[in-house]
Amino acid sequence: MKHFIFAAFCLLAATFVQAQRYVDGSGTCSGNTPCYSTISAAVIAASAGETITVYPGTYDEMIIINKPLTLVSASGRDVTTIKYSTIGGYIAPIIIQADNANFSGVTIGGSH
Repeated sequence: MKHFIFAAFCLLAATFVQAQRYVDGSGTCSGNTPCYSTISAAVIAASAGETITVYPGTYDEMIIINKPLTLVSASGRDVTTIKYSTIGGYIAPIIIQADNANFSGVTIGGSH
């Protein structure tokens, strides 16, 4: 009976733990796992409700957020930039296609 109660408690606790993913252009993420080198890869791998922490750097990519998740900078907007380089015009580097998707602490920029 004690094993059943412990297993039920563990299952319940796991339900309330929000998964975390990390992004670092160098691929180290200060030892945190799972670690991705692009934000897009982390978004694709994430499940609804997860948080993606982005380490300082400039990420030149198009990001489509199509599920409720949170994207945050590990060190603030002064050192974390998301841009998407194009020729001849500006395209927004983040497209949000889901309710309850959030991002904070990043600078959104463009280059052409």
